[in-house]
Amino acid sequence: MKNTIKSAVCTVPILFSSMALAQQHATAFTVEDAEAQVEAFGELSSCMPSEEDRKFHAVKIKENSSDDMDILGQRGEQFAVVWLTDMLCLGGSGTTGWELSVVEIGAAETPFVNYRIQSPGLIFQGIKRVAVSEFGRLVISGTTYDPREGSGKWDFVDKTMEYSIYDSEWDKGYGHIVLDGVKVNLN
Repeated sequence: MKNTIKSAVCTVPILFSSMALAQQHATAFTVEDAEAQVEAFGELSSCMPSEEDRKFHAVKIKENSSDDMDILGQRGEQFAVVWLTDMLCLGGSGTTGWELSVVEIGAAETPFVNYRIQSPGLIFQGIKRVAVSEFGRLVISGTTYDPREGSGKWDFVDKTMEYSIYDSEWDKGYGHIVLDGVKVNLN
């Protein structure tokens, strides 16, 4: 009986310190972790560029909330990851482009790529910046081709788009391009 009590007394502090360590580790999910999660997802679902050509841009778009904790410890954190891939695996025949994926922290603190939230179709040649606006919208800035009417050529222009998630879907987004130093709204 004494050994059982002694064992319980020794086990309880270890159990609580392990729980605290697990909780501390669980809150340490970073944008780099989100990028790694999407990279692993991409290796299974698409044709990834070579190691040196892989590009990921991640940002946290939703903080965890105590309101989300009632469903098996779901935290509700979301990360947006913009990444370069060849989704149709046609070897660069016009199918290589930018995708936007959402990584969520789900039940039992498990991160996963939410494939139900479809990419809104990013039309960018290069990504310069991914951030969150003061209004909580995802902001993506980069370069894109813009066919100028009558010029007969394609020029690179700066483009910025903003998106939000509503009912597990990205909205159509709104944004602008910059032509010869002049901002032109796209919507």
